[in-house]
Amino acid sequence: MRKMATILLFAVILAGCSSTGTNNPNKDSSATVVRDVSWGMTMGEVKKRENSDPVEEHADEGYLIYNDSLFGMPVQLIYDFDKDKLHGVEYDFESDNTSFDQLLEQYLLLREKLSEKYGDPSKDNYDAMTANQSNDEILERMKRLADSIQTVWMIKDKKTKVKLNVSDYGGGSNFLYIVYSNSSDEEQETKL
Repeated sequence: MRKMATILLFAVILAGCSSTGTNNPNKDSSATVVRDVSWGMTMGEVKKRENSDPVEEHADEGYLIYNDSLFGMPVQLIYDFDKDKLHGVEYDFESDNTSFDQLLEQYLLLREKLSEKYGDPSKDNYDAMTANQSNDEILERMKRLADSIQTVWMIKDKKTKVKLNVSDYGGGSNFLYIVYSNSSDEEQETKL
């Protein structure tokens, strides 16, 4: 009888161990995308991972906004949800009162830092757009064409696309941002 109880207890413990860990993508560090979050997490789970309260929370529209900094630069951090499941993370860099030259310098710093972290980009139009051109020439071209410079990294094992973008649409409309998106979502959209 005692032997049977020991075997039963061992079986229960073994079953408990096998039902935790890798079956939960939120506990699996290999599934972590950025900032200790994973695709598919709920809004509540993401909020628990952050060290502060969001400055804006729009559950009905599916996003959370935090003020933060990245590489010493102020950013708005935006978590985007679809049906209460995380499918995008965006860093919007402060571009008000920032010249395009300053944004381009920040873009180059971010491009370097992201390349150190993720390796060579999968897609990069920086070199093609800026070859043998001064910042003034780049700025003029971007104003004329309402263009942007973009670098993309695909992180296949995390099913993540990382897009760094700097844009100038004229009239002081300059943008610098990084978007992490679930590449599985994009694959699904492509199949439709």
